[in-house]
Amino acid sequence: MATSLTGVGILWATLSLAAALLCCSGFYLPFWIQGRLLGRVDAYFSSFRRCNYPRVNPQGVVEIVEECGRYSRFWDIPSPWWQASTILVGTGSALSLLIAVTASAACCITYVIHSGNAKIAGSAQLLSALLVVGGAAVYPVGWDNREMRESCGNSSHIYRLGESRLVSDLSVQRRHVTDQRVALRLANQVPMTNSIECIEESAGTSKNQLPLKTIHADIENVPLSPVIGVANISDAVKSLPKCLMHTDGAVFD
Repeated sequence: MATSLTGVGILWATLSLAAALLCCSGFYLPFWIQGRLLGRVDAYFSSFRRCNYPRVNPQGVVEIVEECGRYSRFWDIPSPWWQASTILVGTGSALSLLIAVTASAACCITYVIHSGNAKIAGSAQLLSALLVVGGAAVYPVGWDNREMRESCGNSSHIYRLGESRLVSDLSVQRRHVTDQRVALRLANQVPMTNSIECIEESAGTSKNQLPLKTIHADIENVPLSPVIGVANISDAVKSLPKCLMHTDGAVFD
């Protein structure tokens, strides 16, 4: 493949593409902030998207819709600071992706990048970084809006999260996987009654002759996660009897 880039130039193009993809995915995914909606369901926010929100059905009952989506209109974004953050981070992400794609094309095509426009590309990347940082900086100024206080408590304010916390996409994915595994375990094998019976081996007995004793553990009926069509069960693990858990508190597969 013909290219006018040196080894350092190819490294720059590779890192530029990786950074641009991370920036664009972070801009699109709504898992910037995690709160708790009505004490039942986790709510997630970014500058222009959110997951899980309340709505009033035709019967006048408030229900929680467990799905992710963007605000239908730009002006529906609940804070002008979040609107500004959307513009700044979105523009910076698009600019960084444009430069990264151009630099990647220069790895295969001669004279796409040369000494003259390389300086322009570097300046554009610096501008995109400033836009993204500026958008991230103004985002917390909008933490006092109504939707944030519904999920994070009235203590949420400018640069103050209240009862919410910052989250990473990986932690959200791990939590969703854990919720699904626990839901399937409860749905398929745990009878939802006031008590369950667990069989425990007595210590110091042989495998051929195992005396058994029955342990009764009272549990509460907990709603199951959306994977089986009911409500969230984030706190269900805490109510499980010890015989369904590993010694470290994890649920058996």
